Formats: sequence, structure tokens, C-alpha cells
Amino acid sequence: MATPAARLVAVQALLVLGGAVVLGRSFQLQVLQHSRWEARARAIRMESDTIDARRGTIFDRNGVPLAESQEAYRITLAKNEFTDSAEVVRQLVRLPGFGAERVAKAMAKRYPSFYDELSAEEIAPLVGLKGVHFDVARRRVYPLEQLARPLLGRLDDKGRASGGVERMLDTLLTGTPGLATYLRDAKNNVVKIPNSIIRSPVAGNDVYLTIDNALQGIVEGELRRAVAEYQAKGGDVVVLDVRSGELLASASLRTDTATGRVIPNLGALVEANEPGSTAKLFTAAAVLRERADTTPVSGEGGIWRIALPGGKSRAIEDVHRESGM
Repeated sequence: MATPAARLVAVQALLVLGGAVVLGRSFQLQVLQHSRWEARARAIRMESDTIDARRGTIFDRNGVPLAESQEAYRITLAKNEFTDSAEVVRQLVRLPGFGAERVAKAMAKRYPSFYDELSAEEIAPLVGLKGVHFDVARRRVYPLEQLARPLLGRLDDKGRASGGVERMLDTLLTGTPGLATYLRDAKNNVVKIPNSIIRSPVAGNDVYLTIDNALQGIVEGELRRAVAEYQAKGGDVVVLDVRSGELLASASLRTDTATGRVIPNLGALVEANEPGSTAKLFTAAAVLRERADTTPVSGEGGIWRIALPGGKSRAIEDVHRESGM
């Protein structure tokens, strides 16, 4: 049986060995593998996220906004942070589209989220309540509602341009997103850090159209009235400034044969159109510009005789013969 002195030596040896192992491991982690573990910690704790850039505004020729981006807010709840859950529920059910049944169903989840895009005025009663968090989103709004909508186009649910000016000038209107970093603590809560914005967002360019919103409204209203009055299959109106060629207003309507609905579209700008006899105006203008001989010639009965060399002549007959000149 070992003596007490031997036991003491063994315990001391074990303590020294254990201390050496701890110190060695600490040296390995903090010195030899410092970069590796620091990178891993950063990957776990630090995250990055894009900052949406404002999309450019579309104005008419007078500076009236036809399409613009506004900030909207989505709500996420952290129930573990609540200090007055009854007040949170009371304010939620007052929001447009939020009913008591919907809120109760959402509250049964661990982290309730609402993807409705709400305005700053709508969420004002919820600001400052513990456990209520907001995600900022940008939504595209059209202040004059349906005015010139086919011409303007739209953005789909994913923010992609679809049709009209929105798509044609998408590269001009789209800004450059920014980039920000943030930390998460041991409880996965977001911790704000100084100088978190790595790259600031750059707003898109504003665009001024030659469209006159007042004239556009008149054109759309009169075209819809005329199509209804004459039960037409459709109609087009294009208004140009004859001095500059600028497009002041454009509207097109087509009647859906299946439903009978009259639907606005871009027919005047994208559909092929046969000008027919309207082209004669340009022919007449060219004759006058060139100062050609415009002396009236006989066309009695729809027959013209064209003089040819050698004293001969040739008759040209109108397919729509009429008596008289």
C-alpha cells in the first residue's frame, strides 16, 4: 500500500500533467489555431445583409410623380420579449387585414411573422412595444392609380420590372443595393455594431417622361367613352407635340371577345398599323416641298392620260371611278 507521501506525489504529478495539458491546449487554440477559430466565430456570430436601394421615381413632364417607391414595414414578434402581450394583440387586430382569428393563429407560433406591407402611419401604435420588430421593405406605388398603367408597366412580387417604362428603363431606375453587417449573441438576438454599413445603397435615377398627366387622363376617359358609345372592338389615341414629336398622351383599349371586358393595353405603340390613305398626306407634302407642277389635269370619269415620248399617251384608270374631276 502506497504511503501518504507517495499519494501526494502522484496527485501533484497529475495536477501538473493536467495543468500542462490545459496550458498546451490553450496555446494551441489561442496561438497556433487563432485565425481558424476566429474565422469560425465570425461566421457563426457575424452575418451580412443587403440594404435595399430606392428605385427611381417616374415623373410626367410637369414633375407629377406617376410611379414612386415608398418604405413599407413587415412585422415580426418575439414573444419572449413581451411585457404587455395583450396590448400587442390589441394593436395588431386594429391593422387593416388583421383580424382577431388571424392574429390568434399567428400568436400560437414561436416567432409570429406577418408579411403584409404596412405604412409608417399604420405601424405607429406598435412602435416602442417590447417584442415587436419591423423589417423595412420598399413597395412601388402609383399615385394616380390606373392612369397610364400599361405605359408605365409594373413590378412583380419579386420586384422585377414587367412591361412599359418600368422594364424599358429598368437599368436606369434600379439602384445599387448596400451591404451591412451585424452580430448575434448567444441567444441569437441581433446586436447592432458601430460602422455596420460596409457599402451604402445608391438610389436609382429619376426619369421624366414627356407625358402630360392631365392630357393623359382626358384621352383615356374620352377613348373609353367612345368605345362604349360605338360598341367598338377597341380604339387607339396618340397625342404628339407637332413641333418636337414628343409623346404627350397615349391610350389603347381592346374588347375581350370572351368576357366582353374592355382592357387597356399598348396597342397604339406595339401593334403594326396600316396607314392606308393617310399616307397620301405625306405624298402631297413632298410634292409641295419639291415645288413640283401641281397644275390640275383632266381626270373625267376616273381616267387620266399621261403623255409619253413620240406623241403617245397612256391611260391610268382609277379603281374607284367617279364622275367629274
